[in-house]
Amino acid sequence: LPRFHAGAKVTALCLNAFFLVCSGCLIAFTLLAIRSPPPGDISPRPVGEMPEYSITLGVLGIFGGALFLLSLIGIASLLSNNSFFLSLNILCQLGLIATQFVVLMFTLSIRSKIHSSLIETWDDKDPKCVFKSYPTEEIMAGCSPLARFRHSERLWYCWLAFNFLLQVRDLALLICSSIVCERLSYEELRKDYENRVKEPEDEDED
Repeated sequence: LPRFHAGAKVTALCLNAFFLVCSGCLIAFTLLAIRSPPPGDISPRPVGEMPEYSITLGVLGIFGGALFLLSLIGIASLLSNNSFFLSLNILCQLGLIATQFVVLMFTLSIRSKIHSSLIETWDDKDPKCVFKSYPTEEIMAGCSPLARFRHSERLWYCWLAFNFLLQVRDLALLICSSIVCERLSYEELRKDYENRVKEPEDEDED
């Protein structure tokens, strides 16, 4: 048990440190995107004027801040071996995983609506983006704005899936570490109690 506890603790610390660095980069990226919006390759309108852009940056900023604080709590709980902080970290991890799952499901549910909106926006505005009906995969790949959006969309889904799997692994390690920590604490208390009971018996024999 002590060896397993040490291995789970080190792995969980490494994952929390990784999430801490990623969340810091995400916060820096969000602040940079607020100051200098990217060129409007996907929509003819400037990206900074679109409400979806502000909403996306707000969501990314909140997620980055939550992940940063959660990583700090995780590192503090693992270093201090405090059961309260471990339990708090586990509950926060569950909340963040559930939130990511909701965001992923919401994104998938409005995916076709976003595609239809982009198709209507670029129809007849680009020689390669002339659609007489809902475009096929080949036509969408030939339209540069739609192709760029679909590429960004795939990267977004890959990042969500990768982050989701890492957080589930970190959560499992935290739960195992918490269980082992409680088990070791119980064993120490039991041994201490047995030693205290033995001491009066030894004195009586003397």
